[in-house]
Amino acid sequence: MRACALLVTVLCGLLCGARAAPDITGFALVSPLSGWVFTAHGVRRSGDGGRSWVNVTPPLPRDADPEVRFVGDAVSASLAWVVLTGERRRTRILSTSDGGKSWQVRSLPVPNVGAVIDFRDPHEGTLRLTQRRGMNTAPFVAYRTRDGGHSWQAVTRSVSDTLKSPAARGLLSDRCCAEHLTFVGENAAFISGRFGTPDRPYFLSSFDGGRNWSDVTTPLPSSPSRVPHFGKPRFFDDRNGRVVATLPPRPQEPGELALLATADGGRSWSALQRLPLPAGTAPLPPLASFPDTETALLWNGQLLLSQDGGRSFDPVPGEGLEAPSVLQFASAQVGWALERGQIKATYDGGRSWNALSFRDGSEEP
Repeated sequence: MRACALLVTVLCGLLCGARAAPDITGFALVSPLSGWVFTAHGVRRSGDGGRSWVNVTPPLPRDADPEVRFVGDAVSASLAWVVLTGERRRTRILSTSDGGKSWQVRSLPVPNVGAVIDFRDPHEGTLRLTQRRGMNTAPFVAYRTRDGGHSWQAVTRSVSDTLKSPAARGLLSDRCCAEHLTFVGENAAFISGRFGTPDRPYFLSSFDGGRNWSDVTTPLPSSPSRVPHFGKPRFFDDRNGRVVATLPPRPQEPGELALLATADGGRSWSALQRLPLPAGTAPLPPLASFPDTETALLWNGQLLLSQDGGRSFDPVPGEGLEAPSVLQFASAQVGWALERGQIKATYDGGRSWNALSFRDGSEEP
């Protein structure tokens, strides 16, 4: 989905004075005024850009496992979905179409130890369920919906490639860990992540609905010692999309932040920008946000803004944000970021950032 409700690794920190931060698992800024925050045991919705909150936590089914956690996504002020993670017998998806006033429950006969749910729009969504965790493995099965979550179809799964069997070529590995899975149109799909020790990034595509996968060809250099790390592609329609990647530095060669574009549904990619990272910058995650086709915001140690589709960028002088792990903008002016367990907001295009407070009657249930 355009707000990228991302699965965020469980983080801790302080959001409001001495209060312990809720256990944030994701958030979705769906418009300059509307946003959702998902915690391990709660859901909050804001209608004023994060200045105040309503607790819209759905009730747990009576037979839910006691250790279940929430992960979620949203695409508007009214439409949101929550997955119960950690259920041993099934996976249940809760959905609301009235801003959290009521929730409907649907079930899949597959247990999970973790989940990522991601909606592109009110109809198209992807659900990735991690089935178990082992030493350097995290096998998963992925589902897709095209009717807003009323029905889900299994579309792909990972397989073991421990023995590097020829039969595993073209399939998804269960090596830890996949990061982003995106479906586009009828049959196109993209997945990125990292595996091995040390971590080796990958970026794969499928054009047969997720049955067969291959490396995405891009104009970026790639070698065993310098592999691009790709973020999640953002598609504006079935053909036009963007993706950001970072290249690690090498001796006498700085790291890079690259913005790539496709106009044919991801079959080919061109480089719009390749920006050197500041000297001494540690390897960064590929952070980007694309509120619309002309606006792009990247992070390379500071915020960069483009308002011409990514053809040129200007640095945004700002304060209050140093090392975000998630970045989402609903417009060129309004954005949220996750930094060390805090969700921070800007209302002036990134020039100032302040931590959101979850008071106003919205404490953890």
